[in-house]
Amino acid sequence: MTEPLLAPRNARMHVAFGLALGVVALVVLLVGRTPVSVFFAILCFVAYFDLRRLLAPHPHRFTLAIGGLAVLGLLWCGYAGRLQLMPSLAAGVVLLLLVARVLLNEAGALPAAGMTSDLAATVASFAIVGALGAHVLLIRSVPRVGFKALLMLGLGVFLNEAASFGVGRLRGRHRIAANISATKTWEGVVAGFVVSVIVGLVAGVAMKPPFDVASGFAFGVGIGVLTPVGDLTFSAIKRSAGAKDSGTYLGPLGGALDVIDGLLFVAPAFYWALRTISM
Repeated sequence: MTEPLLAPRNARMHVAFGLALGVVALVVLLVGRTPVSVFFAILCFVAYFDLRRLLAPHPHRFTLAIGGLAVLGLLWCGYAGRLQLMPSLAAGVVLLLLVARVLLNEAGALPAAGMTSDLAATVASFAIVGALGAHVLLIRSVPRVGFKALLMLGLGVFLNEAASFGVGRLRGRHRIAANISATKTWEGVVAGFVVSVIVGLVAGVAMKPPFDVASGFAFGVGIGVLTPVGDLTFSAIKRSAGAKDSGTYLGPLGGALDVIDGLLFVAPAFYWALRTISM
């Protein structure tokens, strides 16, 4: 018989922490655009440090700080709906990192050892978290339909992950990629996909505009497919760094990156699909 994927006590704690965080996210979403944006920005800011530590365990404080500010800058572009500024901002930060890092090295303030990995890890971290996270805020910034769209995305991803975890824990027998994620099973993925499709259909009936039944179904299918792909992608990054989770400060949920990785991965495709039906 297949061994349990998680001990019952750990599974209950995981569910309890996940529900608590989900309730907080839903409350701030209902309160208004600014509160939910600040809440999500905090998660992204912390997730950047999680990812940066995974990619290169010993970052220099200067490059670490510049990357963190870049994440906030990209998130501001998303909040303000200024998509066109994001490439210029990212390019400017990369140039700043390169020039400043070289000058500090020449001045003897920073050692040359590890400079390439330090710069590469910083650029990758702020680009992944900042650019993907900005698309979540871009969704919320869409006039008239941003609230409903973000609600649908959040529920689709969160309930997908909850169903995948629950069914995988209770009925999971066939692991997808044991060397990447020991808890991800085909049974859980199928359950998560079905839940996301149901969320999409409900949105198609109850959230007009921007959705109708056909588009709601299509968005649900997209969320159902991309959420586990995103989870496995970030799991592969963590495994390559020899880590199971990106942190321990959120208890059984891990770190901030573990909480929002699925949302980050799905958001760009969701945003651009949303634009085709609402603009």
